[in-house]
Amino acid sequence: LIRKLTPRKVREVMAYSDFDEYSRKVYSQEGEDLLLSRIFDHQPTGFYVDCGAHHPFRFSNTKLLYERGWRGINIEPNPDATILFREHRKRDFFVNLGIGLEEAELTYYQYAHPALNTFDENAVNRKKEKPLSTIPIEVKPLAQILDQFLPKGTAIDLLTIDAEGFDLQILQSNNWTKYTPSYILVESDTEGIDELLKNELYGFLQERGYALTSKLWKSCLFKYAKIEA
Repeated sequence: LIRKLTPRKVREVMAYSDFDEYSRKVYSQEGEDLLLSRIFDHQPTGFYVDCGAHHPFRFSNTKLLYERGWRGINIEPNPDATILFREHRKRDFFVNLGIGLEEAELTYYQYAHPALNTFDENAVNRKKEKPLSTIPIEVKPLAQILDQFLPKGTAIDLLTIDAEGFDLQILQSNNWTKYTPSYILVESDTEGIDELLKNELYGFLQERGYALTSKLWKSCLFKYAKIEA
């Protein structure tokens, strides 16, 4: 096969291989993990809480950090993800729950593409694609999950949230007196900075001492104001 490759084809193969010295590994959907790697460049270990973790590799904001030596809590309501996380994230805690303002059992809408799975009925109604099935899933407030699974004395360096419409509710379910992550990466449907600054999610975090530090297509990174630059 190698003998049949022209110099041009060799360059094309190298461009998408691990042998390319200029390539960089990315797992996240919008390059969030590259941004986080830059921010935590001099921090070889740390602790994350990944809400709506989805998959240990695909669209993962935390896999690169895990490879560097970090560990954390992966919270994901999709029961199909359980085996994958327990196999590939052995240092992590995996919590097969949804997150809501109070303990309840909610309808979980499942799609052919699991990244679209959601508890948000309004989000389901807005999508052209229809869910394949629904199942009841237990949800708990984030504060309650952290009370149970966060190791005593452990600071949260990063809270990342991708919950298909439930992002603000997850933030609202935290105990901000007790748990104050250094950075928060959260998805917002707003496309521009001006629109984001008028968003309820932005106002909620600003009131709790967080400042917007970076904006990708949908993901927004907030830094706790008391952290020294």
